[in-house]
Amino acid sequence: MGSYLRKLLCLTFILVFIAVQVGCGYQAQLEPAAEVDNNENAATTKSIDTTIDDDISSENESSVVEDKLKIGYSMASGVGPWYEDLRISIIEAAEQYQIELNVFDAGSSITTACDDIRKMISEEYDVIGVLPISIEEYNEVLTEAEQAGITVIMFDRPVSEESLYDAIIASDFYHQGELAAQWLIAKKVEIGLTSEPKSTSVAVLHGGFDRGFVQSDKRYQGFADTLAADNSFVINELLNGEYYNEYAQTAVAELLSQGESVDVIYACNDSMAIGAVTAIEAAGLTAGQDIIVIGVDATLEAIELIESGKMNCTVESEPRLGDLFIEYVIKSTAGEKTMRELYPQEEAIDASNLESADIWSQ
Repeated sequence: MGSYLRKLLCLTFILVFIAVQVGCGYQAQLEPAAEVDNNENAATTKSIDTTIDDDISSENESSVVEDKLKIGYSMASGVGPWYEDLRISIIEAAEQYQIELNVFDAGSSITTACDDIRKMISEEYDVIGVLPISIEEYNEVLTEAEQAGITVIMFDRPVSEESLYDAIIASDFYHQGELAAQWLIAKKVEIGLTSEPKSTSVAVLHGGFDRGFVQSDKRYQGFADTLAADNSFVINELLNGEYYNEYAQTAVAELLSQGESVDVIYACNDSMAIGAVTAIEAAGLTAGQDIIVIGVDATLEAIELIESGKMNCTVESEPRLGDLFIEYVIKSTAGEKTMRELYPQEEAIDASNLESADIWSQ
C-alpha cells in the first residue's frame, strides 16, 4: 500500500472517530460569516468558534496516525505576544493529533523565510503554514510550493497572489474596525460624549501608511466607514504609530503639545493604544476620561488598563488558531470539502463584559 493511501485511510479513520465524538457532545459552533457563492465549488467564508470541548481534546491526544503528516510552519516574529500565542496554539494542536510539526522562525528576514520554505519543499513536506512578513515577497517561493503539490495555508494575512495558497486562517480586520466604531457609537452618551454634529474629534493611530500593513489598513477602513454613519464624530487626525508603543507615545505627545482638541483615540493595535495612554497621562490628562482610548488585540496589558479605567475598549484579535489549522489539514488531506477563508469569532471588550469574555492567555 502506498504511503499516500495509508495516510488517507488513517486520516479517514480519524475523521470518522471525531464525527462520532461530535454526536456525543462536541459543542463548537460553526456559523457563516458571509455567503460567497451558491456554487458548491466556490470558496466559502466561515466565522468559527475556536473553543474546543475538553473531552474531545483528551480523546484527540490519544489519536495515532500510522504515517504522520509532515507539517511546517514558517513564522515572522511580530510585535507583541499575539505571534507567540499563535505559535503555541499550532504546536499544541499538532501534538494533540500526533502530527509532526516543525516551526521555522524567520524573525523579520524575508530572505530567511523564503529559505525556510524552500527547505520544506526540498524535504517534501505535506503542508506548509505561512505567517508572512510582507504580502509581496513570497510569490516566487510559493509558486515553487504549488508546483511541488504542497498545500499552503496562510495565517493572519494573505500574499498578493491569491492563487498561490489553499486557505487563509485570520481575523477579519475590517470587521474588527467595525466593532470598534460600533462600540463607540453605542457607548457615546455613557462615556460622556455628545450627539451634536461634528462635536467629537477622533484621532487614529495607524501602523504605517503606504507600508502594505493589511491589518492596520483594514482596521482603519472598517472603523472609518462605520463611524461615518454618525455625524457627531469627525476623524481629524491620522497619526503614524508604526505599530509600536514608543512611536505612538511620541505621535500623541506631539499632537497634544500643539493644543489640538482630541476626544477619542482609536489605535489599530493595543501596543499603540498603550503608548497613547502614556502620552495622555504625561500631558496631565486622564486617559479613559478626558480622552477615550480604544485599541485592537485584547492583550493582557490592555485588559489591565481597561480594568483600571485608563483604556475604554479593545477588540479581540484571536491568536488561538491551531485547532482550525490542524482540522483543515486533516479534512483537506482526506479529500473533504473545506472552507478557504476561516475567521474566528471576536468581540469588543470593555469593563461591562470583562469577566465573561473569553480572553486569550498571554
